[in-house]
Amino acid sequence: MGVPAFFAWLAKKYPKIVSPVIEEEYSYDNEEEKAAAYQNANKNGELDNLYLDMNGLIHPSTHPEDRPPPETEEEMIQEVLKYTERMILMSKPRNLLYLAIDGVAPKAKLKQQRSRRFRSAQESYQSYLKNMSSELSFQLNENGKIVQSDGVSEEEIATPDEEIFERGVVNGKWDSNAITPGTQFMHKLAICLRYWVTYKLGNDPAWKNLKVILSDSNVPGEGEHKIMNFIRNQRKDASYNNNTSHCVYGLDADLVFLALASHEPHFKILREDVFLHTVEGSKKFNKAKKPEAMEKLDDAEKAELIAKSSKKPFLWLHISVLREYLSIELNPGSLNNFFDFERAIDDWIFMCFFCGNDFLPHLPSLSIREQGLELLLNEWKLLQKSQGQYLTRNGNINFHILEKFLAALAKKEPQILKKSALEAKSKAEYFKKSIQNKAEQAWNYHKSQYARDQNTNSEEMAITNDEADEYTPAQKLQKTETNDVVAAMKKKTANVKSQNMEKMNFINAETKKLLAERFYDLPGSAEEGNVFDSHKLVEFDRPGYEERYYKNKFFTRFETDVLSEEVLKAAIEEKKQNVAREYLKGVSWVLKYYYDYCVSWDWSYPYNHGPLLVDFRDTVKLVEDHVLEIPAKKLSKQYTTFKHKESYPILPYEQLMSVMPSSSGHTLPDKVSSLMTDKNSGIVEYFPKDFPIDMAGANMSWLGIPILPDVDTKHLVNTLKKVYPSLSQKEMDLNVHKNSIIMVNKDSTFAKDAGHILKRTMFKKPNKVEGNQFKVSTRCANTSINGSLWYLLDPYKRVGNRLSTIVKNDVFHPLHPESSETAENLKSCFLHKKYGSKFKIGDVLWLGYDDHPKDLMVAGKNNLLPNFKANVPVLNKKDTDELYDRRRQASYNSHSFGMQRNRMNDRALDDFLKHTMANNIVDSGKYMATPYTNRYGGYKAFIQKNVSSRMPGNGSRSHTSNLGKNAASSLNKVSRFAK
Repeated sequence: MGVPAFFAWLAKKYPKIVSPVIEEEYSYDNEEEKAAAYQNANKNGELDNLYLDMNGLIHPSTHPEDRPPPETEEEMIQEVLKYTERMILMSKPRNLLYLAIDGVAPKAKLKQQRSRRFRSAQESYQSYLKNMSSELSFQLNENGKIVQSDGVSEEEIATPDEEIFERGVVNGKWDSNAITPGTQFMHKLAICLRYWVTYKLGNDPAWKNLKVILSDSNVPGEGEHKIMNFIRNQRKDASYNNNTSHCVYGLDADLVFLALASHEPHFKILREDVFLHTVEGSKKFNKAKKPEAMEKLDDAEKAELIAKSSKKPFLWLHISVLREYLSIELNPGSLNNFFDFERAIDDWIFMCFFCGNDFLPHLPSLSIREQGLELLLNEWKLLQKSQGQYLTRNGNINFHILEKFLAALAKKEPQILKKSALEAKSKAEYFKKSIQNKAEQAWNYHKSQYARDQNTNSEEMAITNDEADEYTPAQKLQKTETNDVVAAMKKKTANVKSQNMEKMNFINAETKKLLAERFYDLPGSAEEGNVFDSHKLVEFDRPGYEERYYKNKFFTRFETDVLSEEVLKAAIEEKKQNVAREYLKGVSWVLKYYYDYCVSWDWSYPYNHGPLLVDFRDTVKLVEDHVLEIPAKKLSKQYTTFKHKESYPILPYEQLMSVMPSSSGHTLPDKVSSLMTDKNSGIVEYFPKDFPIDMAGANMSWLGIPILPDVDTKHLVNTLKKVYPSLSQKEMDLNVHKNSIIMVNKDSTFAKDAGHILKRTMFKKPNKVEGNQFKVSTRCANTSINGSLWYLLDPYKRVGNRLSTIVKNDVFHPLHPESSETAENLKSCFLHKKYGSKFKIGDVLWLGYDDHPKDLMVAGKNNLLPNFKANVPVLNKKDTDELYDRRRQASYNSHSFGMQRNRMNDRALDDFLKHTMANNIVDSGKYMATPYTNRYGGYKAFIQKNVSSRMPGNGSRSHTSNLGKNAASSLNKVSRFAK
């Protein structure tokens, strides 16, 4: 998910970072057309490596919102393969295809997954009840009460069969929670992906030299982080090609941060065009996303929706262009300190963490929707001018500088919170008025339905539209009938009066229901039912909100009622420190996760809300006993991180039990899922069916925070260990961790190089051969891949001290009888009926692969690598002028700096950047991101050599480039500016 609303905010602020994807025409069922399209020149610019975050395409393929859903899991998998091939054909990778499916995630992410799944289950159940109720016809009994046509009152409507709901069959929908590691569906999908890739490598000439890495759901780690780990570990090899071009597909907004954090010069992101909102498209989408409307479509209409969905346009997000924007946006324009752009990017990424992400809630005063990033950036620039130091370095934090930064932000916090609270009240009043209008519409509809059901021939009993106009909905809603209304009502029969009162009650009930549906409480009440808004109890617009904030968000009502005022005050002060420390630990953990690797699999932020900025005032003191071994007196000058105990990823079933509601228990073995409902299991309290939701000031239902019981992972794992012995081998096969595999054509250069290295090493060191787990380290220089390789099938058998070949060809096909992927397993895949006759034994080589063995689990240098070739710049003078104007206005409005000083700095900065980019146009290589027709990438490349080499304390590597006469002239100007 990443930072909420980040992608939309980014594309709006920096419009040139996106461009449309150019696709070729071909028939999906025509293999020859697809092969020809792949082999054609890439109109979008040639690409080396394509990485697919598969969960981003599995979800829309299995439960789409804009077309009829597939009816079987086989159809779903076919849609996944079709979607995958479409992205491959539009990107045309020439070197590597990396397919990454989410595996077991760190505990920090499981909390978010748990909230999302439990919330989805609750909404599905409520939707089920709502749809049941809407299908029932109602009438009035003799007492004027609304009842069903069969005489059953509304309160007596039965709840759905518990057994049906427990199986996850709600409204006939497939349970999308099955897209989680450890389920049968993910196992089937992995088998089919291996089968399909093997077929393509062996039969499609366009795939002949392609290396395919498949990291399925049994490989621990989130998909996007598996991808970034791979890229980082390739960069650690001295023989890595620094001009490799990368493209990642994924829907998570944090891919932008991860791409920037890689400091790779040729990087872009592929994703669907979420900004396409034509009138026709909106109508089709709104029609398609309603299941009841979808069921009414005929075959032709369904086919039309499917066709339109398959042509959904895609966008490129060019990280190179974003770097151009940020090189201007992040430069403080100070003449006193050298500007290290790569370090500035790292700080910008780090600052964004405080606006919230998948692992941490945002701070109350910092939100992207309320210009939180602009505030952070302005204060960071001031910090650069005054301190000349950066917040981060290579994934570590300078907590002394961070303390100063947060203290500056804290001064603005009261004003921000007060303004937000007043705006929220204004919006709430407007919203409640619109709700009353909806209630009025509902009453009119109910009135017309009632009138239609009555004897229309009776003038006395029917309520006409003209008469209805005499009684305004506002009068009925506010219960302020005038004497005229009462007199008019007396003219009717007693039944009509009863009916009118019933309608009035209906309006009130409908208003309450609509408010609840939008998760707004009723006027005068801060809490209603299971949905509440803790922000309203805090009242940020009144003094004393700091104590109320912690009292209402971090303590239960029972605790605040029982504890004495003095004890409660002390507890609040202690809680402030704990919350602030854990949040600092959280941003430190996320920074390491983005830049190095997962330093702890069992850490998670233990609260539902973030601290106030003012509570970071003693940052150094808060962390000094919790960071790596650095003396407190030296902490102010060091970049460090928090200490974590060594930990490991949990197993797939353990993750399923950590995130799944009981309604998705069908995705687990029966003996495991029964623990969700067994009152004696010891963990049944982890699976509530009903739970409160804290809107925390939000006005959109999906932004509400489910208040769920915390899962004690150690207790959960120990409980499951008692059940594991009773599971079948087939069930336990899903509950394991595996490694990625590399699949290549046997005639490819990689297959020959890897086979040569493996055979040579195995015969040279026979005593170290251990079955099929013999691993050989490889480097980019000899196989173009950095990591460890091994045979999945041991092609050699030990005879005494010798190795004897038992398989004539060391290249084996996955359907080989001795393969670790058994023939029966793969042949059970439905794709075998389509492709089985075209397979040839020995066409494809499978190798086990580990891209981050222990010797690579070290921190890397986060900078541009030397000798890269920069892209042609995209931004023109008009673009840069607009950025400068926006910067000057923001600086003038936010701070009391003179405009003359800003203009002076910006003129110098303009001259600096203009000359830098003007001399940075370099021809593209064979597989790097070549300039395309309507979009160019761009970097200020020679800064890295000509400026950084002259300035002390620069952590970036130098960059060599060929400078002409103009470049030599520019160098003098740059040097004068830097001084």
